[in-house]
Amino acid sequence: MMFSIMPIENVPNEAPKKRSEIDALEQRFRLLFDSSPDAIFVEDTDGYVLDVNTEACRLHGMTRDQLVGKHVLDLVPPEARDEVSREFPRLAKGELDGVEGFSFAADRGPIPVELRTRPIEYAGKAAILLHVRDISKRRQAEEALHRSEEQLRHAQRLEAVGTLASGLAHDFNNLMTVISCYSDLLLHGLEENTRLHQDTQEIRKASNSAADLTRQLLMFSRKQIVSPVLLDLNSLLAEMESLLLRLIGEDIEVVHNHDPDLRSVRVDRGQIEQVVMNLAINARDAMPRGGRLTIITSNVVLTEAECRLDPDAQPGNFVCLSTEDTGVGMDEETLDRVLEPYFTTKELGKGTGLGLSVVYGIVKKHEGSISISSTPGRGSLFRVYLPSVESAPRQPSKEQLNLEKPRGKGERILLVEDHSEIREISERILTENNYHVESAANAADAVELFEKEADAFDLLFSDMILADTTGLDLAERLRAINPELYVLLTSGYMDDKLQLRLIEEKGYPFLSKPYANMELLRTIRRELDKRAD
Repeated sequence: MMFSIMPIENVPNEAPKKRSEIDALEQRFRLLFDSSPDAIFVEDTDGYVLDVNTEACRLHGMTRDQLVGKHVLDLVPPEARDEVSREFPRLAKGELDGVEGFSFAADRGPIPVELRTRPIEYAGKAAILLHVRDISKRRQAEEALHRSEEQLRHAQRLEAVGTLASGLAHDFNNLMTVISCYSDLLLHGLEENTRLHQDTQEIRKASNSAADLTRQLLMFSRKQIVSPVLLDLNSLLAEMESLLLRLIGEDIEVVHNHDPDLRSVRVDRGQIEQVVMNLAINARDAMPRGGRLTIITSNVVLTEAECRLDPDAQPGNFVCLSTEDTGVGMDEETLDRVLEPYFTTKELGKGTGLGLSVVYGIVKKHEGSISISSTPGRGSLFRVYLPSVESAPRQPSKEQLNLEKPRGKGERILLVEDHSEIREISERILTENNYHVESAANAADAVELFEKEADAFDLLFSDMILADTTGLDLAERLRAINPELYVLLTSGYMDDKLQLRLIEEKGYPFLSKPYANMELLRTIRRELDKRAD
């Protein structure tokens, strides 16, 4: 179909009444023409602009007089001109109706647009009516949706791996408890400096390494329990300085630049130490021939505008811990994946790929964020943002641990543990250290034992997750019978299933698995000694 448009200046001279009607028609046409949300161009079949509407002028940042007479190739980005020139005949016929491309504005650069064309007759000649729709906002919305979908898929993968890690951690922690406790028994019964004693020490060391790996998995999955305290990062870094120097080696210079007025943070000390060590190790590995590692602390205020660039960030007051190295740096592809679990650029067997993902998990657990900038050959800069608080940190008193094994004084303990091997080794450790132990595999058996002579028991040592109830519910039930009963709870779980917040509200001490013999004995002795206090 061919539409016909005739410019007003080409209308024959008619009577005044007829002329006024044509003027009114022209005004209505121009009003509709200029009110269109799309840019409208009238072009001749060679591609030269004959007329434009207001939106076309806005799109290109030009006046009507500047646009009329221009060729279509002058209005597209230079890199697209060859393609537009090839496709123009098909575009003029309407064969590429609805195609997407780019227009060009000097003040905005390339603009994504959608094109629709119709062949028309203009001033008695064949021409082209071209509708150009600015789709910048639509493209931005599509890109934002794509990023959101990617973030959702990433979060779902993390959640799935986190759930798996939590379940595996429980089983590993039970196994490591058994291995640790039996290793400690062997070490206690063997003469030092013997081959068998050394072999057993290696077993114990491997057990500790396995427990550390489990904690790393939980940190990455953000299911690790945190025990936050007010902390001064400057003091923490000062205490860790000698450790970091040994960790990274003598060929790397460590420079500290700490804000003396640094605000405090409420964090789990052990996990923040893990963040510092993992960042230092990552910097060391990026500088195989030596270099410089700069550790910086500062007070930072993140604005809403800054947070829009990072979906993990939130506006507010933060303490920023930065590590800057002079290493090999990272390209854009590596930067996009550097926080993924098990992603590593190291050779096979040289890295687990958990280090930076552990950092990410810990930081997110503390409601913080992390940003990374890097250039190949010019090093990397990691910034960790932790929410700050104004209160001065309390310096925790360091308990002087008794090097002698803390033995029992004949107290009676009710041990409730559904894992048979842990139950057996725990009962053996306690019995050999002067405690009288009654053990049960579930809550029902424990209640039956307790009700026979409730006043005879001094302490309940129970696993938190039992087949028929929780250790917390069991403790409440037994203390309703004997309010003087002391309680110690334990578990290999480290996620919400543990109900740690509720345990803390009740004021019950908690011993996480895997535990060593000395740790078990010290914890129980400490709780029972409260009676004397």
